[in-house]
Amino acid sequence: MSEKELIDRLASLIAKDTSFQIAKVESVTGLKCLVKPITGEIEISGVSLSFDEEPDFYAVPAVGSIVVVGFYKINKLESRHFIVLATKVSSIILNGDQFGGLVKAPVLSQELEKLQEFCESLKSGTRAALSSLNAVVPGLTGAFDLTMTGKTTGDFNSLENQNVKHG
Repeated sequence: MSEKELIDRLASLIAKDTSFQIAKVESVTGLKCLVKPITGEIEISGVSLSFDEEPDFYAVPAVGSIVVVGFYKINKLESRHFIVLATKVSSIILNGDQFGGLVKAPVLSQELEKLQEFCESLKSGTRAALSSLNAVVPGLTGAFDLTMTGKTTGDFNSLENQNVKHG
């Protein structure tokens, strides 16, 4: 389904007053969840976490959270239910999950600073040790300095993308 078709379908649902229900999330499995309408009606199983069948971005509602469930008729006997909004989410999936979770930029920066300090100490210590051996094997410090010329541990000041926030 194209993006325009999704938008058109969602717009037509919003135009109808009976296309939404308020419910409580009972369980979540994969891209579907089980919800119980707050009106006391029968539970609805197989509620999609997104309007799109194969979403690139979706929020996984927390069990026990209140959700707005949208639905539309596929035919006279069948309808499709999907989550429109959740009061609490357990996770957010953005373009799959193969890369794991977001990184805590301040913690990463602190750890990289520690690594930089360690590398600088190792470099200084190695140069000092080679300097003491320079009398026995001339040129060791020169060879070491030549090897280290242009080598840096990197600039980690621009790791954080301020457009995406998490906590």
